[in-house]
Amino acid sequence: LSKTDRDLLCQAAIYHDIGRSNDNFDPGHGRESYQKVLQYGLFNGEIESQEIVRFIIENHCISDYKAERLVKDYKVTDSDHLFKLYLVFKDADGLDRIRINDLDVKQLRTPSAHKLLLVARELLEDTEGIIRKE
Repeated sequence: LSKTDRDLLCQAAIYHDIGRSNDNFDPGHGRESYQKVLQYGLFNGEIESQEIVRFIIENHCISDYKAERLVKDYKVTDSDHLFKLYLVFKDADGLDRIRINDLDVKQLRTPSAHKLLLVARELLEDTEGIIRKE
């Protein structure tokens, strides 16, 4: 991924759950999250960058099938690239589920994500060790 792509994914990661009101199944929290991004002026990039971040945030909590059908509703020049970033983001979000013991490796979409399973586990253990020391 390019630096620009990584930056966009980081922006989406920071804000993707700010609209969540509970920890249960909540397929609408992506749209709520993006509304908060707009409300508080949290992301101000060029139009295409905003659309990429918007797509990822709004659709990270729905099925890939539904999200793929919505790509056409976003103003981007390369919808394949947008969907690739979405899949990378979904895997990163999925790897985070290791912390709540709810990671289903069959749900990971990219070969890179499968290679990061051990890294995710080690990061969790390192984080837990830091928290215990505090």
